[in-house]
Amino acid sequence: MSSNNPYVIDATLETFESEVLQAPDNVTVLADFWAPWCAPCRQLGPVLEKLAASYSGRVKIVKINTDENEELSMHFGIQGIPAVKVFQQGKLIHEFTGALPEFQIRQILDQFVSSETDDIASQGLEWLKEGQTEKAKQCFENAFTIDPDNKKAMLGLAQIAVQEGDWEKAEHMAGAIEITDQEYEEAQGIVNRLEFVKESKASGGSEACAERLRDDECNLDVRYALACCLAAEQKYQESLEEFLAVIKKNKNYRDGAAKRAMVKVFSIIGQRSALADEYRDKLEWILY
Repeated sequence: MSSNNPYVIDATLETFESEVLQAPDNVTVLADFWAPWCAPCRQLGPVLEKLAASYSGRVKIVKINTDENEELSMHFGIQGIPAVKVFQQGKLIHEFTGALPEFQIRQILDQFVSSETDDIASQGLEWLKEGQTEKAKQCFENAFTIDPDNKKAMLGLAQIAVQEGDWEKAEHMAGAIEITDQEYEEAQGIVNRLEFVKESKASGGSEACAERLRDDECNLDVRYALACCLAAEQKYQESLEEFLAVIKKNKNYRDGAAKRAMVKVFSIIGQRSALADEYRDKLEWILY
């Protein structure tokens, strides 16, 4: 079966390793086992070709004629066709049999194949890690312009907005990332930090709270506000100590507000960070 699609090629036993197992790391290969007499194969072929073209080089279709390549078919245990094996970096990562509809195959591929905008946003995240904020911002804005629903770009724009003090934009971008997105945990860290910033502004800042606390050390409302201010200033250990002090005095302070605030701090500093582990243990010791 010939094709004018540059992302679709025929393979044999001799070329299977080079075309499939040695494909570039950023290319996902669909090994399509088919036969000329197979009607479902003829139905699936154009669907795969269309999908390959839509991924602009990130997906390649390698077609294996089972009548001419019995050894390959036996090796992969092909019992019914069309049979599609999905490879990435030389490893079999998924497979399906039958002429699945386009939307279902795309759902499968989207689990493994990064989009063009993902690649742009990923480069932005690398620039951000290296402190190249302007280059990172350009990447995120480009990706977001192409795909306004790209979560990596939204996260990157939220992170930069935090650096620039644009809290409204940061909240808008981070808040749009849903719990089912892999960026959700980092986004929630930003959302939670913004909540502390709002609390800090409402209470007048850490210096004002500390002064009020010196006049009334037993005032849990002021101590809680101070803890929020410290979190807003990224003084996370000091903040956690103040939240713990509130909990020691009243475990159920404001229906568990101090405990929830500590959990929010954990989300900012990293749920698995050493500081989060240390204060999670301290919290459990007090509560239980």
